[in-house]
Amino acid sequence: MRLFLILLVLCTGSLARAQSVQVTSGEHDGFSRLVLTFPATTDWQFGRTEAGYKLVTNDKNPSYNLSDVYRRLSRKRLSAIFTDPADGALHLGVSCLCHAIPFEFR
Repeated sequence: MRLFLILLVLCTGSLARAQSVQVTSGEHDGFSRLVLTFPATTDWQFGRTEAGYKLVTNDKNPSYNLSDVYRRLSRKRLSAIFTDPADGALHLGVSCLCHAIPFEFR
């Protein structure tokens, strides 16, 4: 059984750059959704790692607000989410044979 993890990246230019990146989630039939709301448009790269996926932005020290991630999301697909203090990358650990599909929505 294949399950899909969908990553939705929202970029808005209306907020100050110093604010944190809000991360919200949703559990749906067949997929999980993460929404990252950046305070300004940002360049990003998203790729596979041994444990899941990694998001890297052009911001050297992004501040991700992860406090609500598991409010609506189980660990069925997304087993871990954390920021690497060395490079600021956001790591997503997956506990299934999942695919992440990143895209921007402006």
